Amino acid sequence: MADSDDEPYTGPIPEEDPHAGEHALFWDTMPENAQDDLTFQAMEALKEETTPEESAEGHKATGNGKLKVALRSKSKDLMRDAITCYTDGIKAQSENKKLNSMLFSNRAHAESLLGNWRNCLQDAQQAKKLDPTNTKAHYRAAKAALHLKMWGECEAACLEGQAADPEATEFAAMLQDARTKAAQEAKVKAEAAVREIAGTRPARLLADCILSRGWRVTIPQIRAESGSLPWLEADQSIHWPMVIIYPENMQQDVVQDVCETDPIDMHLDVMFGDDAPPLEWDTRREYTRERLELYYLSYAGKPLSREQLIQAMQGKWPANIASSDQEWGPKRYGSKAAAWRRLDTSCTLGELLARDDYVVPGMPLLFAVSTGTEYKDRFLEHGQR
Repeated sequence: MADSDDEPYTGPIPEEDPHAGEHALFWDTMPENAQDDLTFQAMEALKEETTPEESAEGHKATGNGKLKVALRSKSKDLMRDAITCYTDGIKAQSENKKLNSMLFSNRAHAESLLGNWRNCLQDAQQAKKLDPTNTKAHYRAAKAALHLKMWGECEAACLEGQAADPEATEFAAMLQDARTKAAQEAKVKAEAAVREIAGTRPARLLADCILSRGWRVTIPQIRAESGSLPWLEADQSIHWPMVIIYPENMQQDVVQDVCETDPIDMHLDVMFGDDAPPLEWDTRREYTRERLELYYLSYAGKPLSREQLIQAMQGKWPANIASSDQEWGPKRYGSKAAAWRRLDTSCTLGELLARDDYVVPGMPLLFAVSTGTEYKDRFLEHGQR
């Protein structure tokens, strides 16, 4: 039996060609049957016959067409397509500098429409380099620089644009804007610098007083808590918190206020006097005033420079160095190798800090051991030269 003309079609439904009736110039994707399109064939044939300059001109014209449609439809995709066209025109490597300048300038314009101001500036700079008379290139460079807050670059582009075309009026307002904003920014920076100097004045004064006494400071060997910095009294005396470490039990005491003229003995008499409670961890009562010996580590580290010391006196110890760094930490060998030195506790804090081999490790740091104990011998074995 023959098929009836009235019988419904049940075969596959052909897909609709999204590019049907569309000029090949505006295809956003390559259709499968592109080779069947006469316009596409003509365009491909032209590519094989055109010179680099003709190819560049063709890409420029295509890009301009896409950009006009993009501006009407506000299509960012078409703006990107225009950029691609201008890029292809640049890649054609025409020897015509004015043409290449226009390609870079037009691409800069498309980049600006997408808000890509850095790309816009780079293309505009290249465009005006190729053709110093390209007023649009100067304008687009100035506009991009203004958006990037590059006031000097904006001013230079405006002046170049005015020199290229003295009758151009679009540069005057932009030039004034750049100069005004540059002056405002300079004023803000100057005021900030004045505030910074005023804010660091106490730290600078303290650092200079420390250095004038011949004291040297290195980075902390133990974690510096808040309130660990020295301070300057009205009589110009320097006060410093002092830490006493008991290495046998890894305990420590902090004497919060030691004046540079205070004998160390004076504070030990208070800490270990008859009225002072015994150390909780000293169950054998070995750490008494009579048996206590204090040591310091000589050449505890590389001294900070004046600027580093000023930062430290603001609580900003240099962040790019650590006590474990070989350059900054104690040395094991040489004339300035670190070693334990017993302290005559009758000396003042200032006399200790002024010793040739003493470098303050963040804050005055002393190590306490008990005389006549096995631990003291072990302690000294690992530190004496």
